[in-house]
Amino acid sequence: MVAHVGLLACDVVSTAMWPTHHQQTIKAASARAIVSACMDVLEVVLLGAVAVSSGGGAVRLPRKLTALAAFVAMRGGADRGELAETLWGAGARHNLRVALHQLRRSLPEPGAVDVLASGHRIVLRADCDAVRFERAVAEDRLEAAVGIWRRAAGARQHRDVFMAGFDLPSAVGFQDWLEQERTRLGGLYLRTLWRLAEVAEAANEAEAALRWLRTLLDEDPLDERAHRRVMRIALASGDDSAALDQYDLLRRVLRAELGVEPSPATTAVAEEARSVAGQARSRGAARSTTHGPTVPALGSAARLIGREGELERLAQLLPTAAPLSIVGPGGVGKSRVAGALADHVRHRYEAVAHASVDGVADAPGVLFAVAAALGAVGGSNERVLEAVRDRLERREHLLVLDGIEPRHRATGLLVRLLAGLPPGRCLVTSREPIGVEGEAGHRLEGLSAPSGRGWRDAPAARLFVDAARRSDASFALGPNDREPLRALVEAVEGLPLGLVLAASLATAFSLGEIARIVVERPEAIGGDAALALPERHRSLERVLEASIEGMDGERIDRLVTCSVFAAAFDRHAAEAVAGATVADLSSWARAGWLHGAGGDRWAMHARVRGFLARHSSRETLHEARARHARHYLGALRRGAPALRSASGDGGIEAWVRDLPELHAAWMAVESDDLGGVVEPLALLLDVRGRHAEAIDTFGRGLLRRPRDPGVRSALHTALAASENRVGRRQRALRRANVATAWAVRAGDATLVGRAAWQAAEVSYDLGRYDDAESVLDGLEADGAQVDAVTRGAITRLRALVVLGRSRAFGRPLVPSPAYEAYVGTARAGFERCLVLARKRGDVLAEAEALHDLGYCSYAVGDFGTALAAFRLAERRHRTLGARRRQTIEVYWIGVAATMTGDHGAAERALRAALRAMDEAGETPKALEVVQAIGQLWEQRGDHWRAAACYLAAIATPGLDARVRQGVEAWHLPPLRAVIDAASWSRLEARALALGYRDTVNALLRSGSLPLLSDR
Repeated sequence: MVAHVGLLACDVVSTAMWPTHHQQTIKAASARAIVSACMDVLEVVLLGAVAVSSGGGAVRLPRKLTALAAFVAMRGGADRGELAETLWGAGARHNLRVALHQLRRSLPEPGAVDVLASGHRIVLRADCDAVRFERAVAEDRLEAAVGIWRRAAGARQHRDVFMAGFDLPSAVGFQDWLEQERTRLGGLYLRTLWRLAEVAEAANEAEAALRWLRTLLDEDPLDERAHRRVMRIALASGDDSAALDQYDLLRRVLRAELGVEPSPATTAVAEEARSVAGQARSRGAARSTTHGPTVPALGSAARLIGREGELERLAQLLPTAAPLSIVGPGGVGKSRVAGALADHVRHRYEAVAHASVDGVADAPGVLFAVAAALGAVGGSNERVLEAVRDRLERREHLLVLDGIEPRHRATGLLVRLLAGLPPGRCLVTSREPIGVEGEAGHRLEGLSAPSGRGWRDAPAARLFVDAARRSDASFALGPNDREPLRALVEAVEGLPLGLVLAASLATAFSLGEIARIVVERPEAIGGDAALALPERHRSLERVLEASIEGMDGERIDRLVTCSVFAAAFDRHAAEAVAGATVADLSSWARAGWLHGAGGDRWAMHARVRGFLARHSSRETLHEARARHARHYLGALRRGAPALRSASGDGGIEAWVRDLPELHAAWMAVESDDLGGVVEPLALLLDVRGRHAEAIDTFGRGLLRRPRDPGVRSALHTALAASENRVGRRQRALRRANVATAWAVRAGDATLVGRAAWQAAEVSYDLGRYDDAESVLDGLEADGAQVDAVTRGAITRLRALVVLGRSRAFGRPLVPSPAYEAYVGTARAGFERCLVLARKRGDVLAEAEALHDLGYCSYAVGDFGTALAAFRLAERRHRTLGARRRQTIEVYWIGVAATMTGDHGAAERALRAALRAMDEAGETPKALEVVQAIGQLWEQRGDHWRAAACYLAAIATPGLDARVRQGVEAWHLPPLRAVIDAASWSRLEARALALGYRDTVNALLRSGSLPLLSDR
């Protein structure tokens, strides 16, 4: 961590820049500077609204202490006497001592306030933005200095930026110092803009020089020297008309504000422009003139990648639009597309005027920028507005108005400027539509992630390569770069600016590493490689900072609160958690802060969430997370009874969409507040097959050591169920017994019944049928401990125990009379389960009973009845949204259809089940499906395809020894059977052709398959 040390913030090595009496002080404190590198940075923000923070959290100080910290931070330290006199008057040393003591106690960083060895000088170890601004100017990092100032200034004038809105009338000395600093720093900012213009002009960069001068004039419209410099640059560029337009603008402003005329020096430049213009300027020459700065290189059609089709559509739309607005989030390429479109249609117009209003503070500033670009001037706002509209209505001009922000629409001036214009005369770029009657909006979206065989030709890939070759002409995408590039495109939301900035890293990092950098730290890309871009486009962070400027404070707070949503959310959640209105959501979606997530839901990209979290206080985020947790956990408690029976908004599918929010809420509340949400959350995770996720979630809940024994019992029960699902049955049994003990301690009969039933289920899965029945007998003997759901579960488990005992007398498809008797008894139990489930409207239990009945029919060879039952169960699970269980039903539909001879239906079902299980990462279950598909091919007589299925299962990589042993036990017998039924030589050749050479050789060496010579 970098240590920012007030007076010591400058490099300790180069102390010569400081006065001699400070050098010893700096050297003596250098050791403390090293120690401070291990502390969180204390930040003092003095440009804009005053703020003090540490480690990302706000530090609240009284006004007097804030003034003390600001004075010391700005001066790099202050003598005790000077500090006391400035804040309290002469002879106030005692007041200073008390204030220093209070300041030390208020700041979280030990040693942030220090007294140097002399005992008379106070320093504050802090990073101060105003000091960084001055240091950047002193070191000739002029653009960096302007960036620091403009990010803080917002819509404020330069005279009001330093400690904006802060005053301390009781301290006359401080108030005088404050006014002097505001004037001094505001003047330094204007001089920095002037120096930037001089540097750009010396480098023959006329557009950059004009941009800096226009920024200067936005701050000080009466700066005649800047107006005159704009005129000279225009004249040197051969644009005498623009020079005269600038002179007319200056004359109108001076007359309106001061009642004077321009100076003789400025008038002389105007006369020179008139002389150059002459009387012979033809209309053809006029038609080629572009008033104001030309469309920047960013909009060159030659560099436009991935938007060619949109360019043609926009060219067709422009003549009918009044105006045509190109909208989209920052960095999506609006300026580039607008510039390319203006070039594309330039032949239609007498002139194309480009007015960039980036950095313009308000609507009047936009109006004057447009006036300057069009050469239409006037005195007051009304006269300028009239002149601009007259120029646009009566002449064949195209106005490109680039960079409209919400603050420009704060007054009705912009709407009055654009309303009622003839179609095809104005092209606007903005984050959201202007709202003018006759406006046609075209939204630019990010470039899609590359996929498929032609992924190198995708627009995102071509743009990245083009940008990377600016640094390394030999750059090319490798064969393994598709997935890293896809991850990169998704991380920057397909924003062309993000891809261009990321490409600047191509000379130092591989594409995979660039993707990881962008995913982990999106704010890190940019920097020196982006210096050729406009200020607001030099990093994705700056794009977002520019986007939030001009938004009112309350709306910013609501937007920041929305950053606590972990994934997609609906308008009801947004209103409950953030107080966001429909208008807020609509505006944020148009501006790119939110994007549609389907089903009337919105989501916020991780990059945006991170930015908002970094720009908010810990207290704000803590309060937002608390509201978020109350909303989601409260809704889950209220909706728990309907989970097993409802569909639509109240069903499992609706709640599964909110699982990320439930996880976030789960981690944000105290463990004792989890009562009533453990059971429904466990059900949601179970029906989706997310057992590992459930183990992690409920394990974390136990690690927080809830004091409520009921909550502990519920957590242990949920953990036991999940551990049983993944095969950890001994641990699950111990966990269920612990859950029972905590339930008894809580005195909750319902919890006792659920925990005991869980112990019985684990005993059944362990094959301990006597133990399971003993627990079930105890539960039924004490009916008070059993609720309706548990009662149905007991009935089902008894039937499953009977079915388990039947295995001693036979197996499915080869039943004995005793086996059929056991299956019949189990069927009767499942039928009772079905009746109970339908009686209480429990769709989930009904689906389970239908599946069990289908299995009983399958076991005794009644495949038609089994198929019908599995299809009914699949429909019930689909209604609830229990997708994992629905997938299992689809698998059994495929198995039963195979046995009925309906091979087409069987193949469709089995392939659908295989896709779903593969996507869910359930490899062992997917291998069972592979075996079923192999058996289907066998029934069709296609032995080599059956063999390919079995070999594919055996060759599956990444299986542990236990699972591999089971896979070979499943698939080797049918593989041998296929070999017995077909030509081994043909099967061996086919296996080798499919890439299973190593698997076949290993099986031959182990003797698992017969050698060719043995056939």
